[in-house]
Amino acid sequence: MVKLLLLAAAFTTEGTQQDWIDQLGAADRLVSENRHHEAELAYIAARNQAERFGVKELPMAITLNHMGHQYQILSRLREAERAHASALAIVEGRLGTASPNAVKVALDLSTVYLELGEVSKTESLIRRFLRQEKCPFPNRQGYSARRTRFGNGLPAKI
Repeated sequence: MVKLLLLAAAFTTEGTQQDWIDQLGAADRLVSENRHHEAELAYIAARNQAERFGVKELPMAITLNHMGHQYQILSRLREAERAHASALAIVEGRLGTASPNAVKVALDLSTVYLELGEVSKTESLIRRFLRQEKCPFPNRQGYSARRTRFGNGLPAKI
């Protein structure tokens, strides 16, 4: 998330950038204090500030990803899914699918899919990243051929 934040900072103006960063930080702090209603209002304010930079820009993706985590904590999984999916679309559009930031957001989305019991969506999403020419996961080829010593077909590090 820090990399996304730094990248977003490079694309924004100083005054409004700092306001957005402060608002997002305040929302994150409220979540850590279990003040979720106030956090949601702070995230909405951060999202409104991020809109000033453009709805397809990285500040919006970062804000939506943070909101997705908030919704996931509150078990509002469909809202979390929408937030993470929107964030992923923006990050992929700006940085590409091979970006480590895109992988991070995709993994966040995949955890929501798993909580929803939508394993096939999780698998499809992860496979999309594994099919890339420049795979963001290390040792992609090595993992596909390895097996645990119990033969269950799950990847195992050797």
